[in-house]
Amino acid sequence: MLLTLPSILVYKISEVKNKKQEQNKRKVAERQLTHLNHKIDKLLNKLEEQEPELAISREEVALNYSNYASKGRNSQKKNISSIVTK
Repeated sequence: MLLTLPSILVYKISEVKNKKQEQNKRKVAERQLTHLNHKIDKLLNKLEEQEPELAISREEVALNYSNYASKGRNSQKKNISSIVTK
């Protein structure tokens, strides 16, 4: 019994040390999670302040592009006609 008593004490001491280390790791992890949650909240608040862009359909994109292209051609025709008439 004398030989087993020190081994039991060593085992119990190592258990206590392991529990303390685990608790310390858990505290650090909780602090990091709290910090990350705070950062996420700040980013979400910034996103909410900005107005989201509305998604448009493919037809609207094609229509906008064709309008832009036709405006570009018309302005080129005007520039050419003003040069020719001078």
